Amino acid sequence: MKISEVFKYHTPKHPLTSAETAYNYAMETNRRFPAGEHLIAQSPSYSFVYARDIIEGRWPMGEKAIKTNSHFEREYKRFLELMKGLK
Repeated sequence: MKISEVFKYHTPKHPLTSAETAYNYAMETNRRFPAGEHLIAQSPSYSFVYARDIIEGRWPMGEKAIKTNSHFEREYKRFLELMKGLK
């Protein structure tokens, strides 16, 4: 079952609760998923890959979580520098 099919059953009684699921939905649809961004923003790893893979740039909403993990903070800074150099 595709992740997008899971969201057919997403209701207030069965709310989205996972950063992983929200990120995977964004990847499958290849677009931002505003309804899941509050979950993604709680995870350092998913905030970083969401900024890199979906937003393709700086994502202030996820920066607080990213800064809690030195590995993802370093990777995020490298990514932003790379993006700056491509402009």
